[in-house]
Amino acid sequence: MTPAPLAVADCEHIHAGTIGQPVNAVSSLAYVGAGAALMARARAHRLPAGARGRLLAFGATTAANGLGGLAYHGPGGAVSRWLHDAALLATLGVVTVVDVEDLAGATGSRPLALGAVAGGALVALHPAASAPAQLALGAGAVAGEVAGHVARRRARRPGWRQRLVPLVVTGAAAVTAHAASRSGGPLCRPDSLLQGHAAWHVLTALMLWWWGEAALDAVPAEPGGVRPRPCRVPEAGTGRRP
Repeated sequence: MTPAPLAVADCEHIHAGTIGQPVNAVSSLAYVGAGAALMARARAHRLPAGARGRLLAFGATTAANGLGGLAYHGPGGAVSRWLHDAALLATLGVVTVVDVEDLAGATGSRPLALGAVAGGALVALHPAASAPAQLALGAGAVAGEVAGHVARRRARRPGWRQRLVPLVVTGAAAVTAHAASRSGGPLCRPDSLLQGHAAWHVLTALMLWWWGEAALDAVPAEPGGVRPRPCRVPEAGTGRRP
């Protein structure tokens, strides 16, 4: 029996065969690239074990979103739904853990990050609980980021603006593309190669990469280690790098 398609609300026409929504499926691989880049960068620098572990966990969960999206927009079915939801919940859980630890002044805990990954996998086993958990963790991650930015600004730590601006701008673009291109939405074109949900994948993958880079830059290297080169973005309206 062919698994039931899952992504009926994501606009793109669902084709017969293994890959039901080819554009949405292929665009999911942006998460794999973002996650792989973050894991490679975390491994390339000597960081405290806890901080390195949580950044590697974040990179792995980011990449897992790509595999989950490929399955979700591809063959569909219960296993695809679980992989998609588990990766998303785990990513949001790790972000929340990192934000809370940073606010508490902790250097990083690998067990807490791995616990967030395991928790996401368990919650995703229950589809009725998955959607509320995604909303709750998403709200927690946003609240943690806002609190963190306020704390960094009050402490006059360098780089808070460079971390905030690209996340806000890219996030707004991603949410707009996602909302306007849902099935029946004003930008929904089921047979087009330009899919708003695919743009959501690419933009949110970019957000996760930016967030991971900023989190890595905020961790001091171990004595004798190589300090990561900070990720910079051009200042608004100048075209210059700060």
